[in-house]
Amino acid sequence: MSKAKKWLAVVRDEHWTLAKVLFRKGALHVLRMSELDLGDFGPTEGAGVEGALPAEMGIEAGSPARAGVVVRDAMLEPAARLKLWLRREKVPLKQLKLSVSYLGVITRIIVLPKMSSKDLQKLLTEQVEQYFTLNIEDYVVDYRVIEHFTEEEQEKQKVLLAALPKSRWEGFYKTCLGAGFKPKVVDLASDSTLRLYANLGERKVPKKNVATVRDMTFNIPSATVNRDIENGGAGLDWAIVDVGVGHVEFILLEQGKFFLYSDMELVFDSLTDALYEYKALRVRQPSAELQNEGDTLLESRQELLRVELEAALFPVLQTLGEFINFFAARHFGKSIDQVFITGGFSDLPFLQELFSDNLGIEAQIGFPKGWRPRFKKKVRAYEEQWMRHASLYGLAFRED
Repeated sequence: MSKAKKWLAVVRDEHWTLAKVLFRKGALHVLRMSELDLGDFGPTEGAGVEGALPAEMGIEAGSPARAGVVVRDAMLEPAARLKLWLRREKVPLKQLKLSVSYLGVITRIIVLPKMSSKDLQKLLTEQVEQYFTLNIEDYVVDYRVIEHFTEEEQEKQKVLLAALPKSRWEGFYKTCLGAGFKPKVVDLASDSTLRLYANLGERKVPKKNVATVRDMTFNIPSATVNRDIENGGAGLDWAIVDVGVGHVEFILLEQGKFFLYSDMELVFDSLTDALYEYKALRVRQPSAELQNEGDTLLESRQELLRVELEAALFPVLQTLGEFINFFAARHFGKSIDQVFITGGFSDLPFLQELFSDNLGIEAQIGFPKGWRPRFKKKVRAYEEQWMRHASLYGLAFRED
């Protein structure tokens, strides 16, 4: 794998997570990390994508000026804010690799006779609507070949189709253009996540040359991809659950290869605030030291929060259970081996035990084989959130 430094960004709805990384001696080093939310903003007269700033908004000023920058930036339109942020982070835009995640991505697995890459591209460009029951004009569609196999003496190929809501895609693309750059290739976040787990599952970590999963990418503007096909890494049968802000993504791997993808909306409301507050209290007061009445109240609060979280997660646990049953039905009763949890809320207390208890399958926060990236001193504040960013790390494993 190349030792060159890489600039990466994952976009989930309007939230951008940026990182500068480096592979060294088989380990992924996070050199820089930053986040930006382009969601709510208050437009001001004259605010536009060029992002012209008054002199007092220089970022080298002291903390009062910095506070002023934050307030004034919030009044700019999203493209202008993104442009300023990327400029301040000194991102080389031509080197920036992107991955996107939006609610409503639809996937299909189809089996076709083996054909040339050119013929496959023509078929799935001109006749892709036959594989979907929805109005395909409302989606951007891409594909990748999962595997080649022989059945009844005929060579065939299994192909994964993915459809991304066009309105979401066009909004993202417009924002990038307004910020002054045109992304060349964009991953689906779920495919980046799959790439990470498949690579970690097929070999011991660390190891230098680890990227073997072919990328599913959305090119600009025609959504065609590099058609060089590589087989996914062999590993165990795993379920990956990305618990994010606003929605959850499910990915099932069959021996390290794609088996199923789905997503669903998930709203925690204020429950997460209470859970993180409890988590902070527990860190300061471990259970081994519980002795007085106040500690008993803490224990009562623990049980209440656990019950509330289990109720909030009920749709997620039920849906994942159905997917696991579907997997078992397709594999003569053989179930998923392990559940891995990642995403923005993967560090919530009780999460791992709730998945294990309700599914009857071992659940783990983070990644297989004890793998985790290494954070440099300047971004040490993000080290506690190491388990959250699977799609970002998976994007780093891209070879192109």
